[in-house]
Amino acid sequence: MHSTRPGGNPGNLLAGWFLEKPFDPPSGGYFGGASRNAPPYYALPNIKITGHNFKGPLRVSALRGLGGYANIFAIESFMDELAEKAGRDPLDFRLMHLDRNMIFPL
Repeated sequence: MHSTRPGGNPGNLLAGWFLEKPFDPPSGGYFGGASRNAPPYYALPNIKITGHNFKGPLRVSALRGLGGYANIFAIESFMDELAEKAGRDPLDFRLMHLDRNMIFPL
């Protein structure tokens, strides 16, 4: 819920969730931060992207970076593993699978 600001709705306040008669926290909504940069810029068959949202006692709306840095780290680490498994140089492997249309759409 990184994009949920209080805006006069007590359900958007963490304290409102823990009252004797609690306000319901918002459900659904925009979760763009968690999935930011999740689709790789590589042309790979059979890609499946799954998001997992954490429900806990802490708000994450003030955090910066959100999912982008973690998703890119995971993608590039996996590309290194795939390149090693294929016996290819990591840079050549990336260039071989680069989807230029995703980076530079026509």
